[in-house]
Amino acid sequence: MNLGTLHINRTAKFGSVSLITWGRMQLVLYGTSDISRDDSDGLQVYQRSKQSTVSLWKGCNAFDIADATKRNLDDVFEAISYLENSVHYKDPGTEINNTSAILGIAKRLGYRVEFVKNPKLEEVKEKSKDLVKRPPPDIKDLVKRPPVVAIMGHVDHGKTTLLDALRHSSIVSQEHGGITQHIGAFTVNLPEGQITFLDTPGHAAFRTMRARGAQATDLVVLVVAADDSIMEQTVESVRFAKEANVPIIVAINKIDKDSVNIDKVKQDLLNIGIQVEDLGGEVQAIPISALKVR
Repeated sequence: MNLGTLHINRTAKFGSVSLITWGRMQLVLYGTSDISRDDSDGLQVYQRSKQSTVSLWKGCNAFDIADATKRNLDDVFEAISYLENSVHYKDPGTEINNTSAILGIAKRLGYRVEFVKNPKLEEVKEKSKDLVKRPPPDIKDLVKRPPVVAIMGHVDHGKTTLLDALRHSSIVSQEHGGITQHIGAFTVNLPEGQITFLDTPGHAAFRTMRARGAQATDLVVLVVAADDSIMEQTVESVRFAKEANVPIIVAINKIDKDSVNIDKVKQDLLNIGIQVEDLGGEVQAIPISALKVR
C-alpha cells in the first residue's frame, strides 16, 4: 500500500471507518489532510497533503522559528500559546529545548521539522579557530556618542507626546490613529548635550520592536499614565528592560487630569517589581504632563 494515497472501495466493509482512521493518522503525522474523489472508477482517494519542511534545532527560540518559517513573531507566539507550558516562552529569546514543543509550534504554522545541529554554535566554533584576541582600543581613537534613551510603555500613555515636548514638534497628530507603528529615532539637543531618543510602539502587535528597542538602549524611560496606571504593555516593557539589564526611569504622565492618584501608581509599580525612591527603592519616578509640557 502506498502511504501517500489510500484507495478504498465505497462498498467495502469498514471502508468509511478506515478512511476516518487514516485521516486522523495524517492529522497527527502531517498536521493536515485532504480527501479528493474520483467518481470514474467508483473509488474514493485519500491524498496526503505535502507540507514544507524547515530546519530547526534543539535550543532554538521564537526568533529562529520566525526566520525559518518566514512568519512574523506574532504568528509564532500565537502558535506557542497552544503549548501547555507557553508561559515559559514569553521572551522571544528564550531557548526551546523541548523537541516536542518545537514540533508542535511548527505544526501549528503548517510546517514539518528536520532537526539539525545548532548553526549558531557551529558558526561560533568556526570563527574561534586560530583567533587572536584583539587588544583594547586606544582611548584617543574612541568616538563619544550620545546616550540612547528608549521611551517605552502602554499604548496611548503619552510616549510620543513626551518626545514632542522634548523636541518642540508635533508628531503624534500625524500618526495613524495616534498610534506609533514603527521605531523612531531622534537626536535632541539639551543643555547637558545631545541625547538620542527611541520612540517604541506600545500596541500589542508590535512586541518585536519593543524587545529590540530595549536591547539597543542605555536607559529606558517608562511612561505610565496616571489615570490608567499599570497596563499590559507596561509590564512587558519592564520585562524587556530587565532582561536587557537596562536601568529604568518612570515618567508618571497625564497628572493634569482630574482625580489621578500618583501614590497608587507608585504602589502598582512596586507590584510589578519597580520600587521607586519614595518607597525605599532606587528607581526615579517623575510626575509629568507631556501635553502641558510640565
